[in-house]
Amino acid sequence: MYLQRIQAAGCAYEQDLLRLTGVSSATMAKLNTNEYVSLEVIDKLCSALGCQPGDLLEHIAEQ
Repeated sequence: MYLQRIQAAGCAYEQDLLRLTGVSSATMAKLNTNEYVSLEVIDKLCSALGCQPGDLLEHIAEQ
């Protein structure tokens, strides 16, 4: 997942991303635990990273 690669690059970059987008660390944590986040958050991240939603998300079917 794209976001995991960002985090692997180091905390400083993730903090910069949070500052750029205005997304809270709590919201970023939700992304990492597959919890709901709004499309507005996804849009902000995509704009800052120059990517598409599919680069950030992966569909996992419920079992």
